[in-house]
Amino acid sequence: MVLSISSIDNNITMVDSEENAGTSIELDENKIPLIQQIDKNNEHALREFWGSRNISKEQIIEAEADFIYGGWASFFSEKKFGSREQLQALDIDTYVQSASMKIAPTVEDVYTDIRNIAKIFRVEERGEELISQINADIDAVTAKIPSMEKPLDILVFDSGETEVYTAAQSFLNTLITMAGANNVFGDIEDTWAIVSKEDAVERSPEVIVITDYGSTTAEEKINFLKADPALSQTPAVQNERFVVLPLTAAAEGVRIAQALETLVKGFYPEVF
Repeated sequence: MVLSISSIDNNITMVDSEENAGTSIELDENKIPLIQQIDKNNEHALREFWGSRNISKEQIIEAEADFIYGGWASFFSEKKFGSREQLQALDIDTYVQSASMKIAPTVEDVYTDIRNIAKIFRVEERGEELISQINADIDAVTAKIPSMEKPLDILVFDSGETEVYTAAQSFLNTLITMAGANNVFGDIEDTWAIVSKEDAVERSPEVIVITDYGSTTAEEKINFLKADPALSQTPAVQNERFVVLPLTAAAEGVRIAQALETLVKGFYPEVF
């Protein structure tokens, strides 16, 4: 988000996901377009770009970072980078993405973060331009969603061997709803949840969204689902209806339209 709207030359530490626990980069106008291009067009190139840039609390202090943007509040703990109060004492300002701390976050919640960051870096006009572009891209995608008598039932498979770690009322649930479908565990009042395989099978998902991140590949997750005695009985697995979505796109951020397009293409391949 910071890279999408900022243009000032400060030392910024990005804390955007569990995969990329910390990334430090000097912001300038020449670097931003390249990062945006990678982010939009090539997920694997994006991972390669960020992959070797994970850094520690000590490295952040040594680099004399001016500002840390945290995708989740959990990063500001003793196990990660220290509390925000500790960092402030070191003259390091911080921001925690507010949308990630809510149950059932909305697109407007993401826009609030964009506007907050734009205000911090004094580029409010640029923030509004970004929001307008995201809205236009969302409209272009949603216009292709076909009318359905009954929404497709979707299961999100993040991980799990004996149980299933799945999306409840997270931002991914919001994206699934925007795509005209139904998250089968969207009734759980939490962002993510652990559910039994039996419950997942009983809810009979027609499509499974695979969150792609970490050392376990999406292909390995799909192979696990096909081999599992219980989960392999779902309509989604039997019909091989899988949609792979990078976790970085499924989370709250500026990639809403790209994530939505991935879901819509996977849910309704006949319209693309």
